[in-house]
Amino acid sequence: MRPHNERGDLILTLPALKGFRKADPKARITLVGGPKHRQLAPCLNMVDRFLVLDKGLFSFLRMVQEIREPKPDLAVCLSTVSVSATSTFLTALSGARITAGRVRGTVTAEPEIRPFLDILFPSQVPGRHQSDLSLDFLGALERPTGETALPLLVVPEGNEKQARDIFGQTGLKHRAPLVYLHVGAGKEANRWPSLLWARLGDLLWAELNASLLINISPGDEGQIEKVVGQMRARPVVTPGAGLLDSAAQAAGCHLFIGNDTGMLHVAAAFGVPTIGLYGPTRPEEWAPPSPRHRSLSGEKGEIGLITPEEVLRAARIALRIAP
Repeated sequence: MRPHNERGDLILTLPALKGFRKADPKARITLVGGPKHRQLAPCLNMVDRFLVLDKGLFSFLRMVQEIREPKPDLAVCLSTVSVSATSTFLTALSGARITAGRVRGTVTAEPEIRPFLDILFPSQVPGRHQSDLSLDFLGALERPTGETALPLLVVPEGNEKQARDIFGQTGLKHRAPLVYLHVGAGKEANRWPSLLWARLGDLLWAELNASLLINISPGDEGQIEKVVGQMRARPVVTPGAGLLDSAAQAAGCHLFIGNDTGMLHVAAAFGVPTIGLYGPTRPEEWAPPSPRHRSLSGEKGEIGLITPEEVLRAARIALRIAP
């Protein structure tokens, strides 16, 4: 069942989904997601069927009917710290032989048998990574541990071709290192200041001879204009043409640097080395589940206290370039 309706929350459950696929290669896996997850459906090669649950009672009743045809053997409500009552009810009404989900609050970490669902885990376990919480279900069901091998997502062929065409047209095809800068974020507290982004771009260009790519995402136009206007380097700025087109461009880069956003999780899931810049978010709980990811946190939760020089050092390590 669907996790919280954000792209990052979906990606944090992918190690568990891959674990279920590895445990039962012939199983038919259906994933119920929210509207924001729709664009990622073509990238989920561990899923046989993807269903979108829209808001409203009619959509809920239709979904109950769809997931019961045929009735599943197992229904699991995968969630992060935010437990969805809608998803929990949907799991309970699925008609599955075994149902599992999470309960609000910090209760014992051992699974409990409750009348509503067969197997329950706590929604909050301080200090544990959110992707590990989804892996609890595999252990309770005596399945192997989750599969974190990259990539967790696959780039659709059409979007990959379009990214190659753009790289060819802009002269980026044979440039290395190619660094994708994702300078926007929906929340102000998660947005690294534009002047620091500009300083980082200049350092990457001058110190590492890096080519820079910025893709225009909806809502980020103002931030991008500020960053580019304050930068001596001249990044290639490509128009936003949808999530998968942006993701395919990120997948073609040698390094992705971004704020704490869904796009950071998407890039990491494609196997791209990533550097995440964090303010109030705890990366030890929320960072992408990727061994190629590095997190930098601002002191006292202030993202603006991360320096461009810190990010440059992390970029050298990610790109394996000696100082």
